Amino acid sequence: MRIKKYIPLLLCTAILFTGCGAKQPKTEPTPEETEQSAVVSWFENDMTDEDEFTDLADYRYYARAIGLDKDGLLAPDMWEIYYSENININKEIDNTAIYLIRLNPDKLLEVWAANNESTPEDICKLLGTNRDELYYNFGYTANSIGYAKNHKDGKVSYPAIEDKIFGADNGENRQVVFSTHFLKVNPDNKKKVRYCSTDEQLSIKQRDLLKSVSNPKTYNYSEYSLQEIHPHFIQIV
Repeated sequence: MRIKKYIPLLLCTAILFTGCGAKQPKTEPTPEETEQSAVVSWFENDMTDEDEFTDLADYRYYARAIGLDKDGLLAPDMWEIYYSENININKEIDNTAIYLIRLNPDKLLEVWAANNESTPEDICKLLGTNRDELYYNFGYTANSIGYAKNHKDGKVSYPAIEDKIFGADNGENRQVVFSTHFLKVNPDNKKKVRYCSTDEQLSIKQRDLLKSVSNPKTYNYSEYSLQEIHPHFIQIV
């Protein structure tokens, strides 16, 4: 997936500026601003609603697993949002825009490092990677460390080093927590934003670093274009 277009996310769709004691006329928001405002509203108002955010329980369970408040992973600055023209090729036909969202791997890395009284760089060394590769090839299953040798039947607990780095299993689905998800935005609908954990018609181009042996279609960091290596994520704060 090539990301061609990056746009800033506006928190306000209309702002009044004052000058010489007179208010400037209010301007109508652009379609993009309307979409982005709907996304902001979802993060601010719907993310703690299990009916709107169907993976909410997994994120709360994992927040507890790494010593955070139950809503510690729901803070806007813990998330990244981006928009690609490639996956929105049918936007004018479906009248629906698709935004991709995920937890910021750098933010998680900092939490893991703090919990282990270590540095992000040292955590990456334990994982056999570096900070850039972890960021751009982010994903998870329990095969990240010692899985092939120790988890052949898939029924035993994670290796001790995984518990140490990522936190002990608290019943969450970490494949969900560490995945990229979708917000489908149609401002004309009563329900303007719909969360989708996955989409069968879309495939995120990433080599899930901690999942590579389970998926034959993998990607190497060196295969990314400059646009993919240096994305400008939409800011929501």
